[in-house]
Amino acid sequence: MTAEEDVIIAVMGPTGAGKTTLINQATGGELGVGHGLQSMTDSIQIASFEYGGRRIRLIDTPGFDDTNKTDTDILELISTHLAAAYKRGHRLTGLIYLHRIIDNRVGGVSYKNMKMFHKLCGDDVLKNVVLCTTMWSGVPEEVGAQREEQLQSEFWPDMIRKGATIARHDGTRESARRIVSHVMSLGGAPPLLIQREMIDDGKLLIHTTAGAHANEELMRLEQLYRKALEDAQGEYQEALAKKDLEMRRMVTRERESFEARLKKAEEDRVTLQASSKAKIEAMERKIRELEEGPGYKDSKNGSLFGIRKKLREQRKRKAGTCTIA
Repeated sequence: MTAEEDVIIAVMGPTGAGKTTLINQATGGELGVGHGLQSMTDSIQIASFEYGGRRIRLIDTPGFDDTNKTDTDILELISTHLAAAYKRGHRLTGLIYLHRIIDNRVGGVSYKNMKMFHKLCGDDVLKNVVLCTTMWSGVPEEVGAQREEQLQSEFWPDMIRKGATIARHDGTRESARRIVSHVMSLGGAPPLLIQREMIDDGKLLIHTTAGAHANEELMRLEQLYRKALEDAQGEYQEALAKKDLEMRRMVTRERESFEARLKKAEEDRVTLQASSKAKIEAMERKIRELEEGPGYKDSKNGSLFGIRKKLREQRKRKAGTCTIA
C-alpha cells in the first residue's frame, strides 16, 4: 500500500509539451534514471523526491502522438499502469495536463490528447486536475493570453465547469513546485474512470470509455485505408493499360503503405479486445519491485525524511492540533 504521506501526481499531455522538463524542474534537476527516476516501462517513468516533508511521486507518461507507438499502444500502456497501481492500492492525488502555449492553433494531435485525457479521467476526477500551459517565454504575453482564453472557452470549458483549474508554468523551478503544491492542496482524487472500469467493473479495454473511443477511430481508419486500397487498385489497372511502368511502381508503393496501415489498425483492434489481466499483473510486479527496492525505501525511510516527519509529529503534539504538511 502507498504510504499515507505519499503524494502521487500523473503528468500527461502531448509529446513535446514539457512533461519531463516540468518533472525535472520540480525535482530540482537532481534526479536521474536509476536514482529517483525509475523506469516502469520504456515509456512511463516515476520520479520520487522529498518536498515539504512529504514524498512526491510524479508519473511521466507518453503522449498519444508517439513516433514509435500507435495510440492504441499508448492507451494500453497508460491504462495498464493506472489499473495496476489502483489494484495495488495506490491513489492519485491529482493530475497535471500540459499544453504548449506556443502552438498557434489546437491541431488534431493536441485535440486528440485532450479528448483521450478526459475519457481516461472521467468527470469525478476533474476537481483534482490542473490544466497547465507551458513555454510562455516563446510567445508575447498578449498572444499567449489570447490562446489561453481560446483554450478555456473552446477546448476546456467542460473540464473547467466540472472542477479543473488553470495554471501557467513559466519554466522555473519555483513555478513547477507551485503547481505541485497546488495539486497537493486539492486532497486525494477519486479513482479515475479507466481504473474503475478495468478493475472494479472488470471490463476489457475495448469496453471502457477510452477504449471505445479508440476503437471508433480505428474503425474509421480501417474504412479510410480500404477505400484508398480500392482507389489504388483502379490506378494500378490504369497504369497497366497505359503500360506506364513508373506509375505502376508508385501505385505499388502506395498500396503497400496502405496495406501496412490497415494491418496495424486491425492488430490494434485485436489489442483492445484482448484481456489485460496478464499485463496488469506484470505491471503490479514491477510496482512491487519498485516499492521493495532500496531507492524507494531510502526515499521513504531515509534520515532527512524521517527527521522531518518526526519534527512534524512533535509539533502536532505540542500544538494539540492537526496541521497540513
